[in-house]
Amino acid sequence: MSVGQAWRQLGLDPCHDERAVKRAYAARLKEIDPDTDVEGFSRLRAALSIARADAQRRGAMRETIGHGEAVDVGTGASAPSNPESALEAIASPEPAPDPAKPFVDAIVRNLFPQPGQRSDPAALVGAVTALLEDPRMEQFDFAGETEEWLASTALRAIPLSDPIVVMLADRFKWEAQLDRAHPNRLLFAAAQRSNDLRCIGVLSDPDHRWHNAWQALSVPKGGRPGLPDRLRLSPSVTELISSLGYNNPSVLQQCDPETVEYWAQAVKGSASADIVPANGISWFAWLAIGWLAMTVLARVASAFGQ
Repeated sequence: MSVGQAWRQLGLDPCHDERAVKRAYAARLKEIDPDTDVEGFSRLRAALSIARADAQRRGAMRETIGHGEAVDVGTGASAPSNPESALEAIASPEPAPDPAKPFVDAIVRNLFPQPGQRSDPAALVGAVTALLEDPRMEQFDFAGETEEWLASTALRAIPLSDPIVVMLADRFKWEAQLDRAHPNRLLFAAAQRSNDLRCIGVLSDPDHRWHNAWQALSVPKGGRPGLPDRLRLSPSVTELISSLGYNNPSVLQQCDPETVEYWAQAVKGSASADIVPANGISWFAWLAIGWLAMTVLARVASAFGQ
């Protein structure tokens, strides 16, 4: 992409104002959907990078020319010092390629794969790692823009972005937003996703006391445990539902609603419809009747034995 094409892509006349470039980029970004127009989004990012570099060059040239008179090298005579005129008279050289562009393209390609393509989690992590190692991350503006772009892009690409969310949260300390009275909304949402992924990771550990309860809640639609498993898991499922409802409600929302409702009814002690006979007596009642009958029979047998 040439410099002229970059300015036209942004719908902006060449200038030295980087803030105007950013505003033009933000306006153009609202006109496209990065999810469906990956190529257009990639071109817009390239245009931003090229136009910013050209604006910086123009600003530096403006400052240099503004300190003295421009000299007509053809005649040796002094010419009026007009920075804008001088800049327009100078052909704009192509800026050096943005070293971050290949990594940005790889991130977009893996988060928003085209039909027939698949996301590569390892390649995605590698591209994000390389982007974060860019020396310009030491610059406040570049680091801030990169952080917001990564957060926004990751949130739009859930769940394909899950392999990078926790590593980004650790790098940028996003989860500190959860304790702030007035957090950044974008980073707060990214922090919540990171916290949810950590929660799922903990529950996926077979040694965790709620692991079996989490597996029971995670079964696909229509999955129902047998009576022994239901009796065994009900206490831990009760605790897990209560904990997730308070601390990580979005994790609970990822489970099949019918499965969650089934267990919610089970732990409340009301029988689900699939285990209530036509006569309306639940299996809890039958269990109690059976226990009572066995107790009576045992006592009768004991009495006759004496």
